Amino acid sequence: MSRFSAQDPTGDDSRLHGGFLLAGWRVEPRLYRLVDGERILHLEPKVMQVLVRLAARPGEMVPREELREVGWGDAYAAEEGLRRAVMLLRRTFNDDARAPRFIETIPRAGYRLIAPVSTLADESTTESLSTVLSSGTVPLSKTLSPSKTLSPSIPLPTSRPEVSPVVGLPYRFSRTVSVGLAILMASVILVVAVSLAGGRRAELPKVVEASGVTALRPLTTYPGRERDVSLAPDGNRVAFVWAEEGGPNAVYVRRLDDEVPRRMTHQSDAEAYPAWSPDGARLAYARYGTEATHLVITEVDGETESELAVLPAEKLYGLAWSPDGHWLAYAQRPTPGEAVALFRIEVESRYRERLTVPPAGVVGDFDPAWSPSGDELVFVRGGLGVGDLFTLQLDSRMLRQLTELRQAIVRPTWSPDGQAVLFARLRSDRYGLSWVSQTGGVTHDLELGSDHIVRASAVPAVDLLVVERLRVDTELWRLDLTETPQPMRWLSSTSTDRLPAFSADSQRVAFVSERSGSTELWVADNSSRHPKQLTAVGSGLLGRPQWSPDGEQIAFDNSTGGNVDIHLISSDGAHSRRLTQHGAEDCLPVWSRDGESLYFASNRSGRWQVWRRSLTADDASQVTRDGGLTAAESFDRRWLYFVKPTGVSGLWRQPLSGGEESLVLAEFDPTVDWALTPEGVFFVDQQDDDRSAVVYQDLPQGEERTVWQLEEPAREYGMAVSGDGRYLALALLHSAESDLLLTKW
Repeated sequence: MSRFSAQDPTGDDSRLHGGFLLAGWRVEPRLYRLVDGERILHLEPKVMQVLVRLAARPGEMVPREELREVGWGDAYAAEEGLRRAVMLLRRTFNDDARAPRFIETIPRAGYRLIAPVSTLADESTTESLSTVLSSGTVPLSKTLSPSKTLSPSIPLPTSRPEVSPVVGLPYRFSRTVSVGLAILMASVILVVAVSLAGGRRAELPKVVEASGVTALRPLTTYPGRERDVSLAPDGNRVAFVWAEEGGPNAVYVRRLDDEVPRRMTHQSDAEAYPAWSPDGARLAYARYGTEATHLVITEVDGETESELAVLPAEKLYGLAWSPDGHWLAYAQRPTPGEAVALFRIEVESRYRERLTVPPAGVVGDFDPAWSPSGDELVFVRGGLGVGDLFTLQLDSRMLRQLTELRQAIVRPTWSPDGQAVLFARLRSDRYGLSWVSQTGGVTHDLELGSDHIVRASAVPAVDLLVVERLRVDTELWRLDLTETPQPMRWLSSTSTDRLPAFSADSQRVAFVSERSGSTELWVADNSSRHPKQLTAVGSGLLGRPQWSPDGEQIAFDNSTGGNVDIHLISSDGAHSRRLTQHGAEDCLPVWSRDGESLYFASNRSGRWQVWRRSLTADDASQVTRDGGLTAAESFDRRWLYFVKPTGVSGLWRQPLSGGEESLVLAEFDPTVDWALTPEGVFFVDQQDDDRSAVVYQDLPQGEERTVWQLEEPAREYGMAVSGDGRYLALALLHSAESDLLLTKW
C-alpha cells in the first residue's frame, strides 16, 4: 500500500490535526471548516485532505500523484477529483490561478501552497484526524450549531455493512447495467429486464389486494412531464416537479380538489424530488446549481425557505423524509465517477453520515424510502437496468435482499401498513407496479390497465395511491450528407424506434423497436417503409445492433435468460446463438474491422471496461484498463476509440498494438451515442439548456461544424453513419409526456 493510502490519508500531516493558521484563516481539519472572525466556511473532506497535505509542506511542490492518493487512492476519477478540489480551494480563498496568492500550479507536476502557514498549540483533543476520517462518521458532539453553519460531508466508510440474505434468495447481485440502452434511454426506458418471477402466489397483504384497487382517474393533464410525485400525509395534496412553458423543472403543490397547481419557488435552477415532512407543513427538495446541489426546506403555506445543506454538484437519485421528521435520506454520487450511495442528514443538527458502500461494479444505490416505522430503508441497488430491492436496518446496518429479479426497477414505496413494498419494473414491453412482501420472496404484479406506470406514492392511514403514467415515442431520422443536410423522418411508427445500424454496403438498416408489442430487432432496406421483424424473444430488452463487415450477421445485447449477454443472429433471422455466457453483464458489441472478433463492454473485472473476444473461441481479454464502454476500431485499424462510464467525460483512444490511452475530445458527453468515420466523429452536442445540435468533429484537424441545429434540447437514442458515408441515421425523442393519476386501495 502506498504511503499516501486512501485508508489513511493523513500521511505525515499529524502536526496539523489540532488546526493551523493560513493567511489569516483558522483551519480546523477535524471539523472540516475555515474560520475568519465571524465567518465560518466548510470544506468537503477530500478538499480538506488536499489542503492539509499542501499545508504540511508550505512553499514546496507536492506532486499530483501524492495529492491524488491522499484523497482518492487509486479511484479512476482521482485526477478529476483533484482538479475539482483545487478549484474549490481557489474559489474559497478568492485566489486566481494566473496570479496566485494561495495555491500555485506547477505545470504537469503538482501544486505548491505559497500562503504563510503557522501551527496552533491545540492539544486539547487527542482524537486524530485519521480516526475521524476512517470511522465513516463525525460524532454529534463535533457538529456545529445549526444557526452558525452546516455540518461537513461524510467520507467513505472503511467497511461495508454486513449482508443478511433473504431465505431462498441467495446474495447473488448482478453488478450493474446493460449500458447500451441505459446510455440511450436513461431517463425512461432502462436497459435490462428479465421474465417475471415465478413460484406459488403468496397471500396478498390487505393493502394491496387486487380486488381493492379501483380504476385510475386523471389528476393532472398538463403538457410535458409531471414527475417525482409525493402524496402529502393528510392525503389532500400532492407535490410534484413540472416544467411550465419551457421553464426549469420546479416543485409544485396542488390540492386534490383544486385544478390549479401552485409553484413553491421561482428560482432559475432546476429542482427535483419533493419530500413531505410528516406533519405536512414543509417540503424538502433538491435544487441543482452550477457549482453545488442544495437541499432546501420550504414552508408549504408560507414564503419561508431555508437551506439545509450544500452538497457536491451531483444530481440526487432520491430524497425521503423519515416518519419521525428527524432525518432526510438521499442518494448521490460522493464525487464524479464514484458509485451512487445512500446518505442521511439530521434536520435539526445538520449532521450527515454515509449509509451504504455499493460493491465494485455496481452503478449505485438509488431511490431510498423509509418504512412506516422509520427503522429501515428500502432502496434499489444496481442502476440503469439491472437491479434488485434491498433494505437497510438503520440500527444494526444490516442489509437484506428482497428480490432477485435482476431487471429494471425504480422508485420503491412502502404500503401504508409496512407489510409490502411497491415498485415499478419493466415487464418486457412496459413499466408497471409490482409488490413484494417486506420479508422478501415472490414478486407479484398489480394490473392497473394503463401505459408505463413509473412511480407510485402512498402514505400511512390514507387509502389513496397516486401514480405517474408515462408515454414516450421516439422517431428515426435520416440525413443525406452529400448535400446540404435535409433531415427527414424515416422508418417511423407510433411505437418506440431506436438504435439504428447500417450494413457495411449501406443497403440495409437494423434497429430496435417495440412496434410488435415487445422489444425486438427489425431490419429494412435503406429505402423501405415496410421493415421485417428479425427476432421474437418476447421478453427482456435488446440493445446495440451491429452488422458484421460481410453483412451476414448482426450482433446485439439481450437480457433474456436473466443476464445481459452478446448474441449473434444471421441477417435473415434463420440462425442465432449466444456468444458470451459470463455471469457478469456483457453489452454494447461492435465488430473489429476484419470481422473476426467483437469488442464489448463488460463489468466482469468489477469495473466497466472494453473487452474483446473472437467468434470461434472463448478467449475474451480486457482491452482498456481505466474504464471503457462504447468503442470502435479506427478505419485504419491503428486505434481503438472509446468513451468511459458516466462521470468521466471525453472521447478517448489507445493503440491497438498496445500502449497508453489518450484523450481525444475533452468536451464529450459519454451518455450520448456517437458515430466514427475515417476522418472524424458525429455526435449530439448539448450546447445549453435550450439548444442542441448534431455536429461533426474532424479529428486530425480539430475543426467542428454543425450538421443539424435542433430547435430544442434533443434526447438521442442511437446514431449511425452508412458505410458509404452518405447517410446519418439518428433516433430522437419525439415526445415524452406523463400525467398523475389517482386510485383507491
